[in-house]
Amino acid sequence: MCSARKHSCGGREMKWFRIDKSGTLQPAEGSYSDWKEDLRREGRKQCAYCAIHEANFGGMRNFHVEHYRPQKHFPQLANTIANLFYACAICNSFKGHHWPGDPDEKLESCCFPDPSTCDFSEFMALDENQQVICSKNAGKYLVERLNLNRQQLVLVRRFVAIRARLAMLIEKNVDNQNPKVTAIMARVALHALKVDRIVPYEGVDTKRA
Repeated sequence: MCSARKHSCGGREMKWFRIDKSGTLQPAEGSYSDWKEDLRREGRKQCAYCAIHEANFGGMRNFHVEHYRPQKHFPQLANTIANLFYACAICNSFKGHHWPGDPDEKLESCCFPDPSTCDFSEFMALDENQQVICSKNAGKYLVERLNLNRQQLVLVRRFVAIRARLAMLIEKNVDNQNPKVTAIMARVALHALKVDRIVPYEGVDTKRA
């Protein structure tokens, strides 16, 4: 089991964490579609796989109840809350019914790591261009299968990172006329314009080749 460790450098950065289900009780009634709000709170309002926060992707309506072990292969787990996670619509679509097999202990096989037993930040990180890089084969498989370096996602990561840097400078009471602050604000504005042009996703961006 991977140890839980937060990957953070300030602000509302896109970061992974282990989703602890030890305190999550199986509901006495209803089905998985009724428990979305519970999974939302458990997942801290972000995608279990790409870590995008719902504030950066259209809110709760753009998120799904994700079956870690797909219903097609594991119908008996369709309404088992331990098998359910909060995920963005794009990651959920890319993952679909695909299931290469259970993850091995060292996460070296091609598999989907379990968000409830692993902190993905133990083997996945962001490089200077906000691209996901991995040290485990399971992480590489996840990135490839769910297209975690899709252009829209990378752009949002860059925007969030710049915004976090700007917030840190403002919190330090840096004068707004400081060249550093001015340069960062210009970058924020530039990336905001790019986000407006590239979102929402086109049909081709939500389907595997």
